[in-house]
Amino acid sequence: MKQKIKPKQPRYFFSGKKILLVGLGRLGGGLAMAKFLILHKAKLTITDMLLPSELKDGLKKLKGQKIKFTLGEHKAEDFLKADYIIFNQAVSIYSKWPKFIIKNKKKYFNNLTLFLELTKNTTRPVIAVTGTRGKTTITTWLSHFIPQPITGGNTPNSDLFKIIDQSAPNNSPFIIEMPSHQLEYIKKGLAPPHIAVITNLYEDHLDRYGDMKTYRAVKKRIFLNQTKKDFLVLNNDNKNTKIFLSKKPKSQLYFFSLTKLPLNKDGLFFENDSLYMQNQKKRVLVTKLNNFTPHQRQNLLASLLTAYLFGRSWKDLIQKINALPAVPFRQQIIYQTDSLTIINDSAATSPDATIAGITSMKKFGNNLLLITGGTDKKLGYKNLAKKIASSLKGKNIFFLNGSATDKLLNELKKIKYFRYQPQVFSNLKDILFAVKQKKMPKKAILFSPGGSSFEKFKNEFDRGEQFNKLSIKIFG
Repeated sequence: MKQKIKPKQPRYFFSGKKILLVGLGRLGGGLAMAKFLILHKAKLTITDMLLPSELKDGLKKLKGQKIKFTLGEHKAEDFLKADYIIFNQAVSIYSKWPKFIIKNKKKYFNNLTLFLELTKNTTRPVIAVTGTRGKTTITTWLSHFIPQPITGGNTPNSDLFKIIDQSAPNNSPFIIEMPSHQLEYIKKGLAPPHIAVITNLYEDHLDRYGDMKTYRAVKKRIFLNQTKKDFLVLNNDNKNTKIFLSKKPKSQLYFFSLTKLPLNKDGLFFENDSLYMQNQKKRVLVTKLNNFTPHQRQNLLASLLTAYLFGRSWKDLIQKINALPAVPFRQQIIYQTDSLTIINDSAATSPDATIAGITSMKKFGNNLLLITGGTDKKLGYKNLAKKIASSLKGKNIFFLNGSATDKLLNELKKIKYFRYQPQVFSNLKDILFAVKQKKMPKKAILFSPGGSSFEKFKNEFDRGEQFNKLSIKIFG
């Protein structure tokens, strides 16, 4: 039987309360939250350091609503007078104003922690997925393997406060992608995910966290409140897993691996093309699989193991593998003919992600053309430069200019990669026309930026959509 979610009644939770929403956002990142708060009768104040002229799109959509605005600045009195403060995801927990309200012992949330607070009295379990790479794919594939879930978290169309009132069978889970900027606000006492997955951890978001130690500390909050009744799924092949284990999680531990697991670890692993489940030192052959890249295998392992722990049978899971959905902007083939393949990997926002993309395209050999470049997140580009040098000819790489692009070009020049002047462009349209003019019998075009998008696009999704539209227009 389907029923509406029955969270802690938001109208009761907010009614008559003074709520301060920190950050409407130039791109409207706080808009869904603002509308939710208005719907549930909050006395709402919105504060943003941006000027009204920079927030015009969001303000237009809130026109006529009973909201007080403090724009172009933050005022301490707004924070001190509020009953609850809700921070936009762009506001780091380590920044000035969260520190201020913690010092003053004010009650605060971000999207994720408010969602968990409002839904903690439901019987609906939460499956949470985090990691540097693969989390969106695993979240999508879990939604394929588990019937009728409520899925959301990290894309414009799946904001947590767009999905909170969806209907589903009582035993269907929330499947929530939890990026680091949402996990920052997790604290003791919140309802834990019944199953938490950490896909991997690589260097990323150092523009926000400064170092890997802080980034790791944020990721481990996903299992902060778990108990022995819960499950934690970890990547046995990732070096940071040992550090997570050193924090002594209270949950039941399961691992996935591209190679045979030691007998003292329960989980799912590949041995050549055979897939095995290991539990209490006993191994069972699940199935045989091929035609998956190493990166896809890791995502599949995590998805299958998590769905199995949730209660799905291997028989049911195996039947669904052949119908796995494509995930937008993640090594997604958007156009294909006998002589041309175009792959959109716009969600590759770090050099490690682009390295994985190039590795996955090995089958195209010298027909591979790479479009890369974006905004820097204070990451290193030395390894990406080496990967490019070992995989691509200089004439087969096209750069979209940006701060990350400058760092990559510098690393490539250090290793004397270029025999010709680098092909650097200011926009995607010019790049795609240049690629079209390149005479080759067959082409495989990989768009894998290796950086974030904010110098030229709203976000990686906007970047991916623009690439798709231009590609179809120019090559279609």
